Amino acid sequence: MLSEIKRFKSHQDKVWSVAFNPATNLLASSSGDHQVHLYAYLNESWTQVASLPQEHKRTVRALAWSPNGSYLATASFDASVGIWEKEDHVHDNWSCTSVLEGHESECKSVAFNNSSTLLASSSRDKSVWIWEVTSGNEPECVSVLMEHTQDVKHVTFHPHSDELLASASYDDTINIYKDDPSDDWYVSSRFKKHSSTVWACEWSPSGHHLVSVSDDLSIIAWNDAGVPTAILNNAHKRSIYTIVWLDENYIATGGADGTLSLWKLGYSDGVITKLVLVESIDKAHGGADINSLAYTPKTKTLASAGDDGSVNLYDYKSE
Repeated sequence: MLSEIKRFKSHQDKVWSVAFNPATNLLASSSGDHQVHLYAYLNESWTQVASLPQEHKRTVRALAWSPNGSYLATASFDASVGIWEKEDHVHDNWSCTSVLEGHESECKSVAFNNSSTLLASSSRDKSVWIWEVTSGNEPECVSVLMEHTQDVKHVTFHPHSDELLASASYDDTINIYKDDPSDDWYVSSRFKKHSSTVWACEWSPSGHHLVSVSDDLSIIAWNDAGVPTAILNNAHKRSIYTIVWLDENYIATGGADGTLSLWKLGYSDGVITKLVLVESIDKAHGGADINSLAYTPKTKTLASAGDDGSVNLYDYKSE
């Protein structure tokens, strides 16, 4: 179901993040070498087309494109977040139009809402910041959420609701936030089942399901009430860092054991009740950690980022 089609060795250090532009055939990667590279799907093949100007002073830990394709956000260990916009109609001409400062420590994750009007950032300082983003104006912080007791590893907005945000933390929990139009963002649910760091969580494309991965080697599917509907223990041999949905029936995971795993989800009455391993690629990055996964349905391409400094691309064919 997964076949490797390309391997880029364009970075000089660990590749921490990969992200596909939802509106165009562009892929971005970021690294410990402070660089962000862009790749485009041209003439039925992926090709590196650009390297962004070096704006960050330390590792670029995470990337996120806005759903409308107009912005790229970069989160760095230098405690800042960069906002990039396309200068013209050429796909490789992007410039940093804003640098968001306020976090007191390393930034770990960034995510845009469905309307491309809000950006969430998380940090080692235990906080989640929400920024209002509008073209032509400097982004403005509209909320600072201090609801975790440890490093916040990951943030993700609901794919269809601008008023729902999830965060995953070193404190072993997942927080679900809602926006109260008359007041502020607040924690509406706290998901507690993992016994160690929750590295990532992602909603399904429909937004009906949330799946999380953890340092405790488990994958958990949750219902809206924060009750686990499926728990798979020992899904990997070491910490699981990343999860991505390929469609409503399949997810891919990767982590410190260097294995890229593909899982089929089993449903009962519209609820995920089991995960079945259908494919496993050992040493996908030569045995190095897999730090990030991304998928685009436009070309049915899965991307992985590894400690070996490479970005691997796979063609995905569903059953």
